[in-house]
Amino acid sequence: MRPRVLGLALVGWLALVAAPASAQTPATCNANLFDEAIARDKDLTAPGEIVNYRVALVNRSVTNALIGCNVEHVTANFRCPGPTGQPDGPSTNLVTDVDIPSNDSVRFFGPFACTMPDVTGTVLVLAGVFGTGLLDDGGPSPFLINKTISVEVSITPPPPPIQIPTLAHWTFGLLSGGLALLGLATLRRRRP
Repeated sequence: MRPRVLGLALVGWLALVAAPASAQTPATCNANLFDEAIARDKDLTAPGEIVNYRVALVNRSVTNALIGCNVEHVTANFRCPGPTGQPDGPSTNLVTDVDIPSNDSVRFFGPFACTMPDVTGTVLVLAGVFGTGLLDDGGPSPFLINKTISVEVSITPPPPPIQIPTLAHWTFGLLSGGLALLGLATLRRRRP
């Protein structure tokens, strides 16, 4: 009985070892062409102002000699700038555990309105798209989504005050001009 159990175990082990790896989809794919784009409506603003962001996800089918594989179990989130300017502010889920074929179809998200943080001076703040997924290339090929875009947030100094001439300005101007004329007249009289 012992040889029989050993034989069955050996057959089972051989079946596992000889089992083909999972196929890639599409069959001729050779690249991860999944991409995300992020855009903003302003690149310079002040603390407390609103900046609107838009996000696009696409899995390209072909780029030059690269053939895109499908992506699976994609989860992606958009994050506004946080209080320190890092992309750790309010989060919005874009997709959760979705499969995206490599067919050039673009999925758009947004706009997402983010209030700019209260910063001191001039600071570049970041918003971003973050997440994970698996490339369907026949092997375990996890990938990360990590794309950011910056906005310059600046406390703009107030404009310089408008100078309205005072009586002292007018008096000085008149005296300066009068003295200059008096000097010219004196110089003309002294010439022979």
